[in-house]
Amino acid sequence: MNERSSKFAVWMTILWLGGIFSFYILGLFERPESFNELGDFLAGVFAPVAFLWLIYGYFQNSEALQAQIKEMSDGVKQQAQLVNLQREQLESQKKVLKPFISIDNIKLKLLECDSHEIRVNKSFNNLFVFEITFEVKNADVRAIGIYNSNDKVLYEVDFIGKNELRTMPVVYKMDEIVVNNDRVRNRIIIKFKDSFENEYCEEYILCAEMDSDHTLFNIHSPYCYKA
Repeated sequence: MNERSSKFAVWMTILWLGGIFSFYILGLFERPESFNELGDFLAGVFAPVAFLWLIYGYFQNSEALQAQIKEMSDGVKQQAQLVNLQREQLESQKKVLKPFISIDNIKLKLLECDSHEIRVNKSFNNLFVFEITFEVKNADVRAIGIYNSNDKVLYEVDFIGKNELRTMPVVYKMDEIVVNNDRVRNRIIIKFKDSFENEYCEEYILCAEMDSDHTLFNIHSPYCYKA
């Protein structure tokens, strides 16, 4: 309730009580002769005043309540803005501290059935081994692993430090090699975490060239690209 409304209520009260007092002094109505009549007289005098101030209080409380609601609404909006700002800051920090994997070199070799590795693993199939050498840049990585398209673990390690070179063997059996357009094309998925436990997933295509005879024993020139 604004100051103008408050002054109006005060002046109306003064005028009402002043008028009643003037009428009483001038004897324009009979004076009460008993306590009951006096009580009725006072009730009649102050009832309009009480009603006026009741209405005034109602609007005053209503306006105060609306002001509180508006203040709470503004507070919620400010909190939402702060949350959005914090989220943007976290996303920005996440981007700044995101590790990067740079694949620098890929080699390919064939392990035949009579090799020591095959005998130890009790496998009766030729193995194709892609040796992927990559460098971790910008930040350390944790829980890094290489998976095939069926989410089978091909290689994993707990930690690789920033700027560290690491060679990971990716081993395929003969029947796991995918040939497309006279080239070997196998999809791998590299999953890793940063120091804040944020998870990342990158897909690459491992490729190799085939000779004109189109046999898997004559594949060479391995390379990869990001899917």
